[in-house]
Amino acid sequence: VILTGSMDGTAKLVHMNGNILGSLENASESVETVGLCDVLPLAATGSVDGSLSIWDVNTQRLRTTLKHDDSVNRLKWHQNSPLLTSASMDCTVRTWDSRTGECVRVWKGHQEGIMDLALSIDGKTVVTASDDGCCLVFAQ
Repeated sequence: VILTGSMDGTAKLVHMNGNILGSLENASESVETVGLCDVLPLAATGSVDGSLSIWDVNTQRLRTTLKHDDSVNRLKWHQNSPLLTSASMDCTVRTWDSRTGECVRVWKGHQEGIMDLALSIDGKTVVTASDDGCCLVFAQ
């Protein structure tokens, strides 16, 4: 299964043969980042409207909507975990538990919006790239 995001605020679940399996619709603006969990049948979408939506892939229903104060530019699922980390134009990086919707960690330090992030394999280190021209390393 492939997950795509679109400027129309939707995400599509697509079979490898190209058939659209379903549409995930919760954002009021462009979906900028998407990801599939590798341990649970969950998907996540991040939007310019600041929403981070968690979806049940099997039912294609929205489980919960999490919020940043500005656009969600990047999300990454942790390997072998229900945790995901998101980066936003609100200058924060947040780690979430997708099962509960709880924000388990917030990192701050950038002066401008965060455009990208990378996670270490164990999920304990996050490297971010920002419009402020800096890359920061955050560790648990």
